[in-house]
Amino acid sequence: MNILAIDTTDKLLNIAIGTEKKVIQKYKSDEPNIHSGKLIPFIDNVLKQSRLKINDINLICAASGPGSFTGIRIGLSAVKAICYSLKIPCLGISSLDILARGIKTNHEICAAINARNNNVYYCKYKYIENILTKITDYDIIDSAELLKTCNENTVQAGFLGNTEIDPENIIKLGVERFSEAGENSWLTLKPLYLNSYGI
Repeated sequence: MNILAIDTTDKLLNIAIGTEKKVIQKYKSDEPNIHSGKLIPFIDNVLKQSRLKINDINLICAASGPGSFTGIRIGLSAVKAICYSLKIPCLGISSLDILARGIKTNHEICAAINARNNNVYYCKYKYIENILTKITDYDIIDSAELLKTCNENTVQAGFLGNTEIDPENIIKLGVERFSEAGENSWLTLKPLYLNSYGI
């Protein structure tokens, strides 16, 4: 199964192509906020580097937020259009889940994304029986208040831990969740917004 992974939730565009077993190609833009004009050309370029065509893609997985309101909208709209055209399934995966999936630890994980005005979007996780499991809801909170809820063993991912989304983890989560949930239509793909205005 060939999987296309897309992250447009932040200033920089992230794309990867892979399979259940490996990542074939990754790309990260070096210019901020170019999603609207460059997403499709960059997808085409990554496909060419992978020696694949868009018709070879079997599943598209996209970061669905929280994050940039405009970026999320651009990314999910493109995914819906491609999946509708090719009649293939897609999955939306929380940006916070993707950040947490990049951490391997027996301790609590706190994934956070800058929500501006000293606030962060966040969620906490633990690996339970080797499965990444949410132990809080997705929420928005003052960053200082969030730090008070973390203990000395809490591992920070994202904004507070200076780590970024790796599209490889979008593929890994996509494989895991697709095998559990089965086929998902573009009609069910929805953004994850944690406030009324986005950023």
